[in-house]
Amino acid sequence: GKDYDFSAEFNEMKADNAKLKENSGNLGKALSRKVTLKALGLSISLMILQQFSGINAVIFYSTSIFKSTAGDLDPRYSTIIIGVMLVAATVVSLFIIDRYGRIPLLLLSSVFQVISIACLSVYFFMKEKDEKSVEGLGWLPLLSICIYILMFSVGFGPVPWVFMAEVFTEDVKGIAGSISATTNWLCAFIVTQVFPILNE
Repeated sequence: GKDYDFSAEFNEMKADNAKLKENSGNLGKALSRKVTLKALGLSISLMILQQFSGINAVIFYSTSIFKSTAGDLDPRYSTIIIGVMLVAATVVSLFIIDRYGRIPLLLLSSVFQVISIACLSVYFFMKEKDEKSVEGLGWLPLLSICIYILMFSVGFGPVPWVFMAEVFTEDVKGIAGSISATTNWLCAFIVTQVFPILNE
């Protein structure tokens, strides 16, 4: 409100801004440090792996994926279930990321993502060979994608972003974080554009 004294916060922001301006001349030197380059390489690698795990393809095209299955559930409802699962798993990840550590969650996430997508792939392979062979397995695509979303949300979803926020020093956080985030969204664009071609 109008009576709030914001001078302390304002002075802190001014001091931070002055410090950033002071360090801006050393940005090239800071980015060329071995430790910064290693952190940037790891952060970019995690962002690439996050997107090439296929998360955006699964989320953006979930309705069309479910339309091509032999499940009894309406594809729209399956997509809603996926959305609810994504929100619930993201909330769960907030409570476990610090408790269990980054590397164990990444490993757990990647193992279960591989297993769930492999099950989905086997389902579509069997369906293509003989549609009758998957008549009783209409639940498998939904279960596979639910597990995939759950495990993505506790590992490869949040960890690259948390890692990026923690690993860079203050003098390079802005530019290094921007490079990592841009890499992430470029990969998301590639995956999203390439998926329909691969699907065909």
